[in-house]
Amino acid sequence: MPTKNSDLWNLLDSMKVETRVIGPVQRFLDKEVDGKDRRNDIIHPSELSSDKWCIRHDYYRISGVPFEPKKIRFGLRNIFDEGHHIHDKWQERLWKMGILGGNFKCKLCGFKWDDTSPQQCPQCLNSVLKYAEVGLYNEEYNIGGHADGRIDDGADPALLEVKSVAIGTVRFADPGLLRKHTLKVDGRTIVDYEALWKDITRPFDSHLRQINLYMFLSGIHDAVVIYENKVTQAVKEFVISFTPAIVEPMLEDALDLGYALEKSRVPERPTWASEESGECKKCPFFGVCYEASEASTEPVGESRGRAARTPRRWREAPDDPNRVDRTDRREPDGDVREPGPLGRLFERAAGSSGDRGEDR
Repeated sequence: MPTKNSDLWNLLDSMKVETRVIGPVQRFLDKEVDGKDRRNDIIHPSELSSDKWCIRHDYYRISGVPFEPKKIRFGLRNIFDEGHHIHDKWQERLWKMGILGGNFKCKLCGFKWDDTSPQQCPQCLNSVLKYAEVGLYNEEYNIGGHADGRIDDGADPALLEVKSVAIGTVRFADPGLLRKHTLKVDGRTIVDYEALWKDITRPFDSHLRQINLYMFLSGIHDAVVIYENKVTQAVKEFVISFTPAIVEPMLEDALDLGYALEKSRVPERPTWASEESGECKKCPFFGVCYEASEASTEPVGESRGRAARTPRRWREAPDDPNRVDRTDRREPDGDVREPGPLGRLFERAAGSSGDRGEDR
């Protein structure tokens, strides 16, 4: 008997659907894999900002350990695609208003350039254009991604982040809020979705971390976050200013990972990870991670869960006379990269944006 949601289970399930369209479409989509065009040599802000970011996962991925990209179930693919449509809708509206900034690409000649709501390609004058969002990359931290947009409305520019919100979003981002609005009625468990939506008065913590990373990478220190309710299409807008204290722990994490890669030292798993963890079992590196000898790993920073979000520093063993303390200032050719002090975050961000990242 195939395991539920395995590839064989999904195939057999799709064959039960005796329809002219749904069954064939499901089988067609089941051949696709997630993230086939996603870069594997950088840290993605959407992952780094998660409470369940795993330094060990990214170590394996960036160091080139082979893995099989996961396939997305038909139902989940529908959810993702709907989220993409919501992004496209808001970007198209701002484009028509003449205030959408970022990268644009000509579908005819392939020319790509930064502009604000262009109507034609400056190279071939073709008017069939595609919005390519706002590419971001910082070489020192090896973090790269794409912001959903840049608002050029005459005031200081602001980044745009659009999030579609449904029960699954809240379950992942704020399970306590979901529990608060989950009720038992006549033996059934229901969610008071209207009250839950009303109770969202600020962006979820992981979204705040992600947009602050984008602001750091771009050097743009204002952002607008739009939440759209997938059920009712109601919308909320939050205006966010760059907060260095939010970004600094994640930059320390990125430096920890860079150091581990440089020294070929497999970092320890975060404290929440275990062979029984659902997150670990879904990881494409589950096998190599738990087959590795614990004696082969080195503690890069503190091994901890992500919720605390406290800075990590590299320490050699206390009895090692040549131990390294990464909090000390070091020469550029030192053995360990120094952490960037908060006072330099804006300076670094202003000159670090580019078009090399890939993230959603």
